[in-house]
Amino acid sequence: MRLAQVKERFKHEGYAITVGLFLTKCLESLSERQWYFRTRIIGLQVRSFLSAAIYKKQLRLSNAAKTSHSPGEITNYVTVDAYRIEPIRLIPELGTVFIETKVSFTRIVKFLEAPELQNRHIKQKCDTNEELKQSILINSAQISSDASSLKPTLTNINLVVQFGEKIAVCGEVGSGKSTLIATILGEVPTINGIVQVHGRIAYVSQTAWIQTGTIQENILFGSNMDQHRYQEVLEKCSLIKDLELLPFGDCTIIGERGVNLSGGRKQRVQLARALYKDAYLLDDPFSAVDAHTATSLFNVITILV
Repeated sequence: MRLAQVKERFKHEGYAITVGLFLTKCLESLSERQWYFRTRIIGLQVRSFLSAAIYKKQLRLSNAAKTSHSPGEITNYVTVDAYRIEPIRLIPELGTVFIETKVSFTRIVKFLEAPELQNRHIKQKCDTNEELKQSILINSAQISSDASSLKPTLTNINLVVQFGEKIAVCGEVGSGKSTLIATILGEVPTINGIVQVHGRIAYVSQTAWIQTGTIQENILFGSNMDQHRYQEVLEKCSLIKDLELLPFGDCTIIGERGVNLSGGRKQRVQLARALYKDAYLLDDPFSAVDAHTATSLFNVITILV
């Protein structure tokens, strides 16, 4: 009002107030940007930490815990719950998001506290300097797939698998064939005895597991490229003709879960991935293919194993 009535306390008071307001807004803008930037970095670090913890946890989940935490729920822990825990930037609005943050945090904590596999009985050895005579050794009095069960799934198991030896385990449904494979993989919670595994183990399940990526990436699966071994595996698994039909050969991108591959192709890719390792555990890999493809795959296994 004084300025409007030309009653300045000092000369150019209007300009001074304008400049002061301008500098104040500049300082507010800079400090606010720094606040959002720093809190966003901290929030991303917290989210990355939680995502890594959830990923490592799912690799160690026991069989009982897997029944209460489905793959979809684990994905939500990473994509939804971990994203909601960023309260630092929202401190002024923390009251409105407190309940949502608490629920998400409780779900993540419950998952991280789930029981894990106990692999203390599994001894993996991979000494290339020492010539070993056996690939797998199992000497166990009791093996149970359920830690809470009083009755063991398998008893008095004594198994020795030599390098290059082919062994078939046959039995009726529920007799413990898959439990035996899970024991070698270290996924059985209760083992009264010892299990020794020498070298690298590859597991081929009944249903083909294909990751999104190229065919070459699915076969190598993180292993170093050995061109001679790679070509030999492609020939033995009858993938040469299939790769010739694809637009980019083994560099062709496979869709999610291998949607652009037939059932036989997916099983042969999965088998080729296994042949890159030292020992192969095959859990009825022919159940998802037709008779002709099963015969072809069986011939490949007979030659290679």
